[in-house]
Amino acid sequence: MLSASKCLLTGLLFLATLSSAFKFTEDHEDGIYFLTIGDDGNEAYTLMDQNLTDVSGAAPPYSARLGRRYQYLPSDSIAYCNPNVVDMNDFYQVAYNKFWSICINLGNTRVGEKQAVAAKSQTTVAYMCDYAENPCNVNEWWESVGWISSVCTGLGDSVWKQAGWMSIPSWKKSYGYDDINNGFC
Repeated sequence: MLSASKCLLTGLLFLATLSSAFKFTEDHEDGIYFLTIGDDGNEAYTLMDQNLTDVSGAAPPYSARLGRRYQYLPSDSIAYCNPNVVDMNDFYQVAYNKFWSICINLGNTRVGEKQAVAAKSQTTVAYMCDYAENPCNVNEWWESVGWISSVCTGLGDSVWKQAGWMSIPSWKKSYGYDDINNGFC
């Protein structure tokens, strides 16, 4: 069993790897992106899909899954809140669904180390950051969104939703959503 200080140190070291590597701008088109950090430290944004309105395999609304007793995330997972908000309509109607769709389409394909998959829609980004080789998983995605939503309630209202991310240290990955003007991963 790890001591509290070792757990804290492990958590802090993991958080240090989340040093805002990626940041979209208004110039980036809406779509699905594969993001990488090269050996030289430079970021590369590869647009995979621009059609954010044609969502095949769209996720059922989060409310349709409430009450289920599944838990896909390991016990060391923790939700963090950002001091930003995202447009709820833009997030749930487009970015959330498109991110769900790309996770399904990737199947068990593993995203590489220091890479990310992100859905950008207007001013909102939904993403998975990978610090090892992990697949994108829709069950982990919706559980992460639900967990973040239950913890990050301080800034939202009927139009805006507080941004945040789910850190999963034992799997060396995270899921989250934010305003495009803020860095992630």
